Amino acid sequence: MITLPTEPSPESLRLNARHAVAITQSPYTGHSQAHAHPGRWWELEISLGEMHRDWAEAWIAAFIQLAAGETFVWGPRAVTDVDFAPPRGSITAVTISADTPTNAGVLYIDDGDFSPDGSSGGGISNWAIGDYLGIGGTLQKVLGPPTWNGSESRYELPVFPGLRTALSVDTAAELDNPTATFRLTAPAIDFFHHHYYGQDPITMAAVEAF
Repeated sequence: MITLPTEPSPESLRLNARHAVAITQSPYTGHSQAHAHPGRWWELEISLGEMHRDWAEAWIAAFIQLAAGETFVWGPRAVTDVDFAPPRGSITAVTISADTPTNAGVLYIDDGDFSPDGSSGGGISNWAIGDYLGIGGTLQKVLGPPTWNGSESRYELPVFPGLRTALSVDTAAELDNPTATFRLTAPAIDFFHHHYYGQDPITMAAVEAF
């Protein structure tokens, strides 16, 4: 695993959510069906613009190592100058239950972590749609407010992509710097000296590695 350079900041970033969904359509009636499978993952595109040679050589050295199959860790907090980096909610700590199912797009939160009115634990109402958290080595994006499951005495938080591997114990979520592990989608990146001057920006496409 390698560490990506931090300068300069990428010219553009795109974090894509992917689902394994097969769609079939009848050639006779036109009716279609969507078949959702458990697979969910992140894909990442980073484009670099004009830069000094010192910065460019650091990025190129990283690309060469990535082309050999190395992985890297990335998360929204690595980017400080775009809107999606900082959280909008005010949750300060949360523990995810070991009972959380895999491939379900939901996290289970014990009712002791929060009070509905926000008087303790940050308040269950203080989650913000779109915020990120890390759990079990995965980067989770909040898709909606938690719902209360009274029969099980827990909150259920809808997220993408959800857990792929079961937790062995109740686990504290990473809120300050949630990340996922990625690798290049193709085993090579072409580069030339004029990349240094922004005439032909370097774009890196990566897929979540798990």
